[in-house]
Amino acid sequence: MWLTELEVSNRGFIVERSLQSSGSYREIASYMTDIELQGQDNSERPVSYSFVDNSVQNNTTYFYRLVGVSGQGNATEHGPVAATPPKTEISEFRLFPSFPNPFNGPTTIKFELPRSNETLMSVDLRIYNSLGQLVTMLIQDNLSGGAYEVQWNGQDSRGLEQASGMYFARMLVGNYAATQKLILLR
Repeated sequence: MWLTELEVSNRGFIVERSLQSSGSYREIASYMTDIELQGQDNSERPVSYSFVDNSVQNNTTYFYRLVGVSGQGNATEHGPVAATPPKTEISEFRLFPSFPNPFNGPTTIKFELPRSNETLMSVDLRIYNSLGQLVTMLIQDNLSGGAYEVQWNGQDSRGLEQASGMYFARMLVGNYAATQKLILLR
């Protein structure tokens, strides 16, 4: 969360993340795709902003930078600040929204499987296009409970780049099924 006391020619904010304080930061959210990060342009009253990063792993420290962008396109960096989500026991199946999304390079898809007596679970994670046609299979394996992540680079199973558009990540684990929308921009 952050607060502006006043705003002069403020387009909005970009949120960047890294695993090291002085490391390479990667954009994870922007005022161009998230209305909550859009600035007020000009405002003489305090404005409160917030961003929730739902694509983190527990017990891992992340460093965040906030970049303010003016109406002229000038960027001002703030931070970094560190945050470490607490370690929690995974008790349910979860397929998280991919990040970045929309994406142009690779996008990261994270999911969690509950721990249950160290039993392996059959996991199937596939990408489909908007017509429901299979594009590629990312995972088809037996996995134990825990947190996982996989990247999709916008290519089909033959390595051919796919066109801009809407795609769907579909995860099946036993009777559990979940789908997330992905937007590829070329």
